[in-house]
Amino acid sequence: MALSDTENAVWRIPAANSKSKRTRSVPLNDSALWVLEQIGTRDAGGVVFANPETGEAYTPVTHAWYRIRKLAGIPHLRIHDLRHSFASLLVSGGRSLYEVQQILGHSDPKVTMRYAHLSTRALLDAANTASVIVLKPQPAATPPAAKEAEAILAVTQTAEVLQFPRAA
Repeated sequence: MALSDTENAVWRIPAANSKSKRTRSVPLNDSALWVLEQIGTRDAGGVVFANPETGEAYTPVTHAWYRIRKLAGIPHLRIHDLRHSFASLLVSGGRSLYEVQQILGHSDPKVTMRYAHLSTRALLDAANTASVIVLKPQPAATPPAAKEAEAILAVTQTAEVLQFPRAA
């Protein structure tokens, strides 16, 4: 893994190394930039996982990954699991599926849709945005007939706000 633009918080993936065979730019969040700073990528010629003896990039990173997993006590964790968790956190945090698609580099939105079930809260928040238009009556101890009249009045007022024509 090589970095070309940590100053602008972007990881540039050359087309030759990209699954889609197109150059990609992946935004690096503050946590990723902090980790890169901690492991000293600036002095390693942009290589993230460098062999300390040769300074060359580890290719593949399999042996280092196995060692790291074992030390962390999570021997069955795959790198792709981290990618999936990252996407899940984005969607659960309210980011749109389009944003997740762009960050992950999915060319087909259907691939990103596997995370759609996590956006239920975001959809509820979106639906509730429209609920502020409905003029709600103030709660009070009112008989059922009065409640019905208040509900009809609220719907009528809402229709006027939204400029719906009244039924004849």
